[in-house]
Amino acid sequence: MLSAQRSPATVAIVDAYSSGSLLAPEFRSRGFRCVHIQSSQHIPPSFIRTFRHDDFESELAHCDDVTRTANALQIYSPCVVLPGAETGVELSHDLASVFGVERNCWTDASVCRDKFSMSETLLTHGVPVVPFSRAKAVGRLLDWFNENGARPVVLKPTSSAGTDNVFFCDSAESVAAAFHQIQGQVNRLGITNQQVFAQQYISGPEYIVDTVSCKGVHCAVAAWEVGRGSHNGSPFVCESTTLIPYSAAVELGLIRYTFAALDSLGVCIGPAHTEIRVSADGPRLLETAARLHGGSFPKYVRPSLCYNQVELSIDSYIDEARFLQYSLEPYKIRECLMIVELVAPASGQLKRVPELGVLQRLNSFSSFSWSVSPGEQIASTIDVFSSPGYVVLRHLEPAQIEADYRVIREWESSGLYALV
Repeated sequence: MLSAQRSPATVAIVDAYSSGSLLAPEFRSRGFRCVHIQSSQHIPPSFIRTFRHDDFESELAHCDDVTRTANALQIYSPCVVLPGAETGVELSHDLASVFGVERNCWTDASVCRDKFSMSETLLTHGVPVVPFSRAKAVGRLLDWFNENGARPVVLKPTSSAGTDNVFFCDSAESVAAAFHQIQGQVNRLGITNQQVFAQQYISGPEYIVDTVSCKGVHCAVAAWEVGRGSHNGSPFVCESTTLIPYSAAVELGLIRYTFAALDSLGVCIGPAHTEIRVSADGPRLLETAARLHGGSFPKYVRPSLCYNQVELSIDSYIDEARFLQYSLEPYKIRECLMIVELVAPASGQLKRVPELGVLQRLNSFSSFSWSVSPGEQIASTIDVFSSPGYVVLRHLEPAQIEADYRVIREWESSGLYALV
């Protein structure tokens, strides 16, 4: 492993956006300098807003030529190359290969980006998945839909994030309509959808398992239960994400299933973010990603645990002993935590931001983030990208958090948002 004390070294972070913006400050606090690489000219505006220029000694732009980018990076001789966000997963893997440093995956990193390849790889390794397919042409997808027989199915882009262009289909007509809605469109990550992924709908509760790996050893750093509901015509709106005890994650089979999935995909170092539904037959993969949990989740989980995914990810690259120390013990929750995604019931011009004083009355209130300014348009919430903000609730008693969550929903329905 590397030591900043023995040899000052450079870390290259590809797309240090969203929670990836937390990586450079932590590396710098341990004595490393950081260089940033932007993977594409088409970075989503929501990502760009989270970038921190002052954290980097230099910034490079990738121009679809790994050799040219590697040559530009050569003067820094990076000892670590890792992704900050979903869009940086494949390029960081390719650059790490060029410099002979540890890669996030032993195999091709595309299996952690392409949902079809992901499911196919798990199936090959004997990890249970639900029936799935992908297609460039609607006819092929309709053939699969008719042959599969199970209803409903979910359609989405093969490489995307969140609930971007996710459709719930129970007829051939709805499959065809969803296919044409997805195919050829530019998704929220700035990628043109070349193919459409289809997956039999998995009934049952949804969970997230955040992990960090080091030389193939996996550590579960947090597990979450996801609450979703139907709002504004969309059935998949995220309402809440709640930290659950390690023991509950084990009992549900989430930890064992996630580790098996990571082994199949070849994830060997650094963070991963895995989304699962627990069906009557057990856990089944929705998707996984070889990067941090997005948004500010690693930052908010830190007070509730004794470490977070950012810190342990850096340990996996530069302090194996510390990583192994944490990996031997299940995480322990010191305070219960829920991230409440706000759901705007209508579109309009925002007159004013919800009063902080109103939210601060909640016994479990911890913090609040709002993404729309007064005078700007607010969209009715149909996915995570159109949520106007979130509230962090933290308390020793889960019942208090649940009570405050219900109050927030009541406020939303009775005028929390002042619209023109």
